[in-house]
Amino acid sequence: MNRDLLNTWFGNVELKYPGKFGNDEYDNARAEIIRTYHNVDGLVAIYEFGKINNPGVSDLDLIFIFDNSICNINIGRDFTNRTIPKLAKDILCGSTLMVISETSFKNILVWDDLKFKKIYGKDITINDVNSRDKKIRNIIQVMDWLPERILSIKRQLYSEELSLIRFLGLLHSLNYTLDKMIHNGYVPQQRVEKYVDHINLTSKARKSFFSYDSRQLREILFSLTENALSLGYQGMSDVSENISGYQCRNQNKCEGQVLGRFMLTNDYGYEFFKIEEYLKFANSTLYLKKSVIPVPLIWKRHFMIYGETRGFISDRIMAAFSNGSSISGKVDAEIHNFMRKRIEHCNLMADFLVKNGFSRGLIKFGWFFNLMELPENKNS
Repeated sequence: MNRDLLNTWFGNVELKYPGKFGNDEYDNARAEIIRTYHNVDGLVAIYEFGKINNPGVSDLDLIFIFDNSICNINIGRDFTNRTIPKLAKDILCGSTLMVISETSFKNILVWDDLKFKKIYGKDITINDVNSRDKKIRNIIQVMDWLPERILSIKRQLYSEELSLIRFLGLLHSLNYTLDKMIHNGYVPQQRVEKYVDHINLTSKARKSFFSYDSRQLREILFSLTENALSLGYQGMSDVSENISGYQCRNQNKCEGQVLGRFMLTNDYGYEFFKIEEYLKFANSTLYLKKSVIPVPLIWKRHFMIYGETRGFISDRIMAAFSNGSSISGKVDAEIHNFMRKRIEHCNLMADFLVKNGFSRGLIKFGWFFNLMELPENKNS
């Protein structure tokens, strides 16, 4: 989306404002959630993750932990069919309620350096990862999240209505990844200030949100979005040029401009192109689709590791490659092994959701989780 189109869109889109909720309303929303779900069969605890730094703008992220032994497809259906009270629904603002078994929850830190707070149920000890694995996790987080965050922001720009909590949350989430890029040393020194300025401006917009009138807000959102997309695409180039651990034969780095690009699409998975095919695609109307972004080829090498093992999610990742052949090269053994640990954990989480009838709730790679494909639900 070019600058003029972006400006026109922000001038016309209907803005969906959040309520001016304070900490008391968030406490009431938590209580409503507990009353709604506390007696779902097998539920042992509800935990909150993330921070409510800006009440009214920050959404509420929750994860529901279930007993390991449950195996009943009706549990997920009961969970899904329960009605969330309006206050809690407004504060959740479309956030997916995450669902996980107790054992998988104990190992959740293989994915992210999240902070959890129990709001209901039993105390559960979460296993930490060692200092070396934390460094590897930081590398993988950037590779996992950077294109997904850019794509999620781009998808919002085709809506007739814009949820401001959701959109500011996406900008904030991208900044989390940009900050990791800076600390990992992927951003050239001459560009660091530009990244930091954008992160600070986004934070200021969230903190001062309710002080802006409609015109000011549209101008600020336009500027932040333009910068976010520009830095996001620049960031992918910076990562592909400066990240260590991803080696390609006959080259020091997997440079997308040389080897080709692939497209990350929310609707159809991953599509890969040789240079000449990519150039044709870039000039087609399909390229303008909201679910498509160009990504340097290093991401193919990365995501194909997740597809190497067998399992509910990893099988779908591998099937999503339109051109399934591998590329020459390798990934550092420590990164490779930690990614295998992550995807095996993800497969276990997905298996748990499937056997208990949950159609949503996977904490990672949720866009590959589609219970409607399963025989148990086809005729329900």
